Amino acid sequence: MLKWFATALALAGVAGSQPTLAADVVINNGQTPQSDPANVIDDATYASDQIFVRNVGCPPPAQPASASCPSPGIRTRVASRPGGETSGLLAYDTSHIELSDGIVHFGSLATHQTATANFTGGSVDGSVYGYDDSSLVVAGGVVGANLMSYFNARIELRAGSVNGDAWAFGNSDFHVFGGTIAGTIYATDTATVTIYGNRFELNGQPVGFGPLAVSAGTLTGVLTNGQSISNAFQRIGSGVIVLVEACVDPDLDGYGIFTSTTCLLGSNIDCDNNDPDVFPGNPEICDGKDNDCEWIGAAGIDNGLDTDADGDGVSIGPGCLLPGNDCDDADPNNYPGNAEICDGQDNDCVEGNDEGLDIDADGDGVSFGVGCLLPGNDCDDADPNNYPGNLEICDGQDNNCVNGSDEGLDTDADGDGVSFGPGCLLPGNDCDDAEPAAFPGNPEVCDGLDNDCDGEIDGQGICVAAVPITSPVGFVMLAALLSMLGLAAVRRGAATGP
Repeated sequence: MLKWFATALALAGVAGSQPTLAADVVINNGQTPQSDPANVIDDATYASDQIFVRNVGCPPPAQPASASCPSPGIRTRVASRPGGETSGLLAYDTSHIELSDGIVHFGSLATHQTATANFTGGSVDGSVYGYDDSSLVVAGGVVGANLMSYFNARIELRAGSVNGDAWAFGNSDFHVFGGTIAGTIYATDTATVTIYGNRFELNGQPVGFGPLAVSAGTLTGVLTNGQSISNAFQRIGSGVIVLVEACVDPDLDGYGIFTSTTCLLGSNIDCDNNDPDVFPGNPEICDGKDNDCEWIGAAGIDNGLDTDADGDGVSIGPGCLLPGNDCDDADPNNYPGNAEICDGQDNDCVEGNDEGLDIDADGDGVSFGVGCLLPGNDCDDADPNNYPGNLEICDGQDNNCVNGSDEGLDTDADGDGVSFGPGCLLPGNDCDDAEPAAFPGNPEVCDGLDNDCDGEIDGQGICVAAVPITSPVGFVMLAALLSMLGLAAVRRGAATGP
């Protein structure tokens, strides 16, 4: 035990004790240093410091809170942004650190006790370590030196690059899914290195899956993320290196390009191994991809997202390859954008049945056009007094929308130019509309008619009856006439004088 630990320290290039805290930053129980309230390394503030992240006395997340930890499972997060620098990033207790960008200069990134870390970007000039029962994932970035697991730690290499060697010490687990290792892979003590992939060869010859029987050699193959592996390896003591058959799965969606017991759903292999949104059984969404891998060529792209039962070319749903929002997928005459006609249906899928076909600006309940929900053919949609069926009155307008203004209000059967009724376009009050010689204003003549419509036939003195002169009555009348004429002449003479 002492021998391998001394070897590890020598390889790591670290001192046996922690640096002096006066030059370091300690973040404890989620508290942040005053110089960096966001817990983010965003400049060169810590270029000469090591950052220690601790959760002193705090239980793991699965355990209840303690007196020293008001929040159970408190986790301190220190992330690095572009331009951030530190000389060391160390996690202890149950804390968590993330390095997604920035630089760790001169020192290392390490997890201790039950701490966790994600290294997804940026770079570490030195080595990256996992100690005790900690867990560390390398999914990107550059490890400048070695990647090492100690005691019972677990390390996963999924992407990124390691410029040195990969070491597994003690009883630790080191898992390789992808990434590149420039140097040699070592498994020492009782540690296990597990490598996931396919097409493995040992010293140029195909090799089966399971523990490698030889203690050293060169291993090649394709890792599960699609990257190639070509590394020397060495087993020291009881260290184990295991090859596990896995789908070659560059997009890491769990579906690969080989049929294998570890490929999900057996022979349903990935139809696009470079896109994590495309794999068998994935729900189809409208994104121009064959998300569920139905393997029917171009017809599989966005397949099944459109429903068009009536064949009008519009989907009842939101639509994808087809325009959507058909309001009636049982009738091909009803879809958005269709012209509305008067048929009791919503042809254009806007605001209900037969909308917009009636125009009634004057509010008389009659449409200016042909009408649909309202009666139609209003001849004057600016005047509510004019519409078909209205009663015609003498107002100079076409109230009933038939044959022009004020039609039908004059009755002149005898053609004398005077209406029998009160009149409108013609003078009115003809007293005899069957006799053209009788109308108001006509001169009265002795014809047995009420020519001037004053209620008297022939008027007073218009007519004198003819009486024979030889009759007693005629003689008397003639005498009376002559007497009146004589008396008139005497009066005229008296008036003029001798």
